[in-house]
Amino acid sequence: MRILRLFLFSFLITSISACSILKNKKILKEGTFQQDSFITELPFRLISNLIVFEVSIDGNLYNFIFDTGAEVSLISPELVSELNLKRESSISVKGSNNNSKRINLYFLDDIMMNDVGFEKLLCAESDLNAQLADFEEFGCGTRIDGLIGNNLMKKATWKIDYQNNTITFWDVSRTVIPSSKHDTIPIEFTELGNPNIEVRMNDYEGEFLFDTGFGGLMEANMSVLKKTGVKSEAGKSATGVGLSVSIHSIQTVEEVKQKIPEVVMGDRLVRDMIVSFEENGSNLIGNRFWKNHIVTIDWKKSMLFIEDIKESHKKSLQDFQYGIMANIREKTLSIKSYWTSHSSYEPIDSENEVVAIEHYQIADIVDFCDFLKTELPDLLQSNTLQMVVIENGKKRIVQMKKEVLIE
Repeated sequence: MRILRLFLFSFLITSISACSILKNKKILKEGTFQQDSFITELPFRLISNLIVFEVSIDGNLYNFIFDTGAEVSLISPELVSELNLKRESSISVKGSNNNSKRINLYFLDDIMMNDVGFEKLLCAESDLNAQLADFEEFGCGTRIDGLIGNNLMKKATWKIDYQNNTITFWDVSRTVIPSSKHDTIPIEFTELGNPNIEVRMNDYEGEFLFDTGFGGLMEANMSVLKKTGVKSEAGKSATGVGLSVSIHSIQTVEEVKQKIPEVVMGDRLVRDMIVSFEENGSNLIGNRFWKNHIVTIDWKKSMLFIEDIKESHKKSLQDFQYGIMANIREKTLSIKSYWTSHSSYEPIDSENEVVAIEHYQIADIVDFCDFLKTELPDLLQSNTLQMVVIENGKKRIVQMKKEVLIE
């Protein structure tokens, strides 16, 4: 398992109650592009499998995430303070403990994306950097100032070129002309504007969210696996406990990875796709799938056009029995995920700390972020690793071994 496996890395505001959003449905329609006719191109970086690009506000550049799964755009408290924004309204948010709190709403009067401007963008305030702090590529230096949701996106047509790391977008009055080698996938929008795709997985048919705010490949609720009619067999499935990362918390959840013989989305047929099924999971298709394509989002015609760049997915899974998670603020590592179907798996206490990996003593590392970015990825490339773990106050030697879990 990787250092931090992104099972649910979407900034979709699932916690905002439908009632609160519907009461503010009119306000969601606010905002407009400054130009009637436009076309422009934005470079982006793929950070932790999320699309991040720069926008300009009052002549200053800020980092925003591009999230098709978010019905409302987001803004960080730091940017609210810096721009001295005045609260427009607020909505009720229900947290993981079912306690409600109020989330402030603001309007960004003028946001520039290259040479194209947007006026009166509604944003919900969210402490994005606190939520991202334990992801090494964000916690080690990249500040996120906001997130572009579909309350802006649906007013233009967008083309995401993952090979060249560019997004081209233009006004909806222009005709979309995809390449002759494209596949077409219809989109159905929820009442709140989220784009869903009808997916067939063997015997199951249901809707999955087209979600560029999700860094994974394809995830579904555990109940979906039973409905597919696909039976778990040795070499075709793997079971374990992983990390579910939401806007509120990081939790461990039961997970099954299963090779699905046929996955159909519109014109696209994908064979032998490895899908993650999670307890309490959402149905999502994320950037690990889309990044192997050029994707055009035609909001006006409710259609996706996808063109292949390379093979959509790996058809096998090889991994260590345990996954390591970094706590960047405390500069520590721990085992938080594991494959119970791995032949070398042995139970480990959830309250543990990795104090050494091979010859590295974690407490002696001077630049923790540099270790996460350089030395640790190199270590994880090998087929075996030795770690020293503190568990229940005692040292334990853990021999990490890679194994083919799905052939």
